[in-house]
Amino acid sequence: MQCVVISPRARMLDCRTVSIVLPAHDGLLGIWYNHMPMLCELGLGIMEVRGIASEDKPLPADTFLLVDGGFAIISSNIVTIVVDDALTIQDIQAEKHERILKDTLARPVGESYSLQQKQHDIERNAFIVKLSQMAVSSAH
Repeated sequence: MQCVVISPRARMLDCRTVSIVLPAHDGLLGIWYNHMPMLCELGLGIMEVRGIASEDKPLPADTFLLVDGGFAIISSNIVTIVVDDALTIQDIQAEKHERILKDTLARPVGESYSLQQKQHDIERNAFIVKLSQMAVSSAH
């Protein structure tokens, strides 16, 4: 099946895949070949796309993205994912997750930054750390 991930910044992914695990707004959603058509609201979490081998290239590594909102459309073995925000492992390494966490914790709650937003950012940072750890363990 085909998987396309589009963010406000760019097309982040366009590949053939065996399976996808999405962070839906109400839990994880697994998608396999011939999945029923559906529209799904995304939440915050790590999305996993399993690579598929072809004649001209070996099996690629699994791809992991930190997804923060958006929606997925599944139809005719094409999964189109439009995200509000997404980060790849490379993005996270470039942004240095320690700095992101420090900035979030230092930001005071006020009129322009609610407690709910701060809690969301703290949860997002936990996923950033998890994705960073996944990158380190897959490199070894």
